[in-house]
Amino acid sequence: MGPNRTPRLVPFLAESDDRRRWHRNVAQGSRATADVYVRRLAAFSRLMKVTPEALARMSDKPLRDLVMDFVEIESKAKHAGSYIHSTVKAVNSWRKHNGRLAVTGVNIRGRESTPTLVDEIAPSPGQVRTVLARAPLRDRVTCALMAYSGVRPEVVGNYLGDDGFTLGDFPELDLSGSEPKFRKVPALVVVRESLSKARHTYLTFAPLPTCKAIEDYLKLRIAQGEKLTRASDLVSPGRGRRPFLRTMNVSGAVRAAFRSLDMKDRPYVLRVFFETRLGVAEGQGKVVHRFVVHWGGHTGDITARYSLNKNRLPGDLVEEMREAYRRCEPILTGEVASEGDVRREVARVLLGSLGYSEKELEGVDLSNLEQVRALTQKRVAPTPKKQALVRVDELPGYLDAGWTFAGNVGQDRILLNPPEAGAGPTSPPSPPVSHGGDGPVPPR
Repeated sequence: MGPNRTPRLVPFLAESDDRRRWHRNVAQGSRATADVYVRRLAAFSRLMKVTPEALARMSDKPLRDLVMDFVEIESKAKHAGSYIHSTVKAVNSWRKHNGRLAVTGVNIRGRESTPTLVDEIAPSPGQVRTVLARAPLRDRVTCALMAYSGVRPEVVGNYLGDDGFTLGDFPELDLSGSEPKFRKVPALVVVRESLSKARHTYLTFAPLPTCKAIEDYLKLRIAQGEKLTRASDLVSPGRGRRPFLRTMNVSGAVRAAFRSLDMKDRPYVLRVFFETRLGVAEGQGKVVHRFVVHWGGHTGDITARYSLNKNRLPGDLVEEMREAYRRCEPILTGEVASEGDVRREVARVLLGSLGYSEKELEGVDLSNLEQVRALTQKRVAPTPKKQALVRVDELPGYLDAGWTFAGNVGQDRILLNPPEAGAGPTSPPSPPVSHGGDGPVPPR
């Protein structure tokens, strides 16, 4: 039956080859769903005192009556409508497996809601920062990825612990040096199809706090003697037979960080925080809706238009996304931009107004004043050099300074051109001591 099967499922599945066949078929879509359906069907059978095989043979009307009775019993017991609905779905899945019609016409109050989520409020940026500060280094990575990149717990480690984030899913993480280092921040994060709930590859980003947590965590693993490769897991499960953390362990780590701060929220509230803060950023015009949809792993026009099977989007679109995410960072992290960040943003806006694209600015250190000045001078027309109108007795001093003859103006005035660039000083020489008469005519 496999080493990963929950022990509680074994007796129920062991009673019938057909039950195991049904479980395996549902697991083709989602192993977690298959296990939940088995538990729900077993609970229904115990409560209503009927075997799954008898359910499969029942005609429509008796079965509908039985399910209605179940709904009434569970509703009086104050069980969530979502739980009751999930049980009915499991019964219908078993019926369809046996070639029978599903139960219809059964109303369930609150089937789309969960009471524990009604009053759920997303934490503030300050609360999230406190969670990250309190969490152990390994768990800090997980919390930061959920809060600032919006990934689900099963992306870090899936239900069975046989897949999850690897270092290769962070293409801008450099492992070639003595210490792991991100080449770009915010850093690109690739959520592979096998980890995506919607079964499509999508991209999101990791800001500086997440990148710093990952770098520190990987340095610790290297110091402990681990050899890291692109195939290494991002969050190590420690000793054990599974190569990745299981989703329940990922959620458990986040929950432990919450409980240390007396927070009663479920771990998934960090993803709620991500989407809530991006909604604020969208309302302020910092990001377009299609980027928000894509970063959240939902199916949108970006996913529909581009094939991400090779984890690729057009480079200019990725950089456009990165800049949009950078604008959202202060709203996500709640941290005020530093003076250097402000200077870089001003330089980016200035160069953008001169026609530079994001692709052209790749690799440019926008905090380097000389680089910014050089790029600016390439697009700004030089200021015309000023000529000088001088008297004849002033002519020798100007000629010695590199000025050249341009023409006569009247009988006692001469128009001069300034020296060529690099030929000497461009300012006029000091005027001679006046012995009466007119002084030098100012340059024009």
